[in-house]
Amino acid sequence: MSILTDEMIGIWNGPVMGAICTVNSRLEPFYTRVWGATGKAGEATMNCFIPESLSARPLADLKERPRLAINMVDATNFSGYQFKGPFLQSMKATPEEEEYLAGIKANTLHVVSQFFGASAGAGWERYIISPAIRLEIQVEEIYNQAPGMMTAEERKIV
Repeated sequence: MSILTDEMIGIWNGPVMGAICTVNSRLEPFYTRVWGATGKAGEATMNCFIPESLSARPLADLKERPRLAINMVDATNFSGYQFKGPFLQSMKATPEEEEYLAGIKANTLHVVSQFFGASAGAGWERYIISPAIRLEIQVEEIYNQAPGMMTAEERKIV
């Protein structure tokens, strides 16, 4: 069983770029942005948040094939982690979680504007992230997603 660390969770607090990938029963992949993640160090479950407006396809995929891959990458240096495991449940984000997501978006938008210019920041600002859906997984595998030359075996943490 994989265990989350403080270092992993620190990336989630932003500025962060995240994504999920689901696959349906025909093995067709689907990708969408994640706007934050939560979990506790020492535990093996985590949550990520996707806009409700983009949730129909991944939720349908997760009914057919209940496995999820979540990538969370530090927007300042592109180091990060991929988390994989069985999908446990989904629910609407709470008002407190929505507030957390707005803060992550603002923090990341600032960094995106600095790195890629005002037009990129303006693009991120237009993303509609609320209302959000929380997706929970049991983390079984963790991979180092940092840039650089590593084999698949070297990238796999757990």
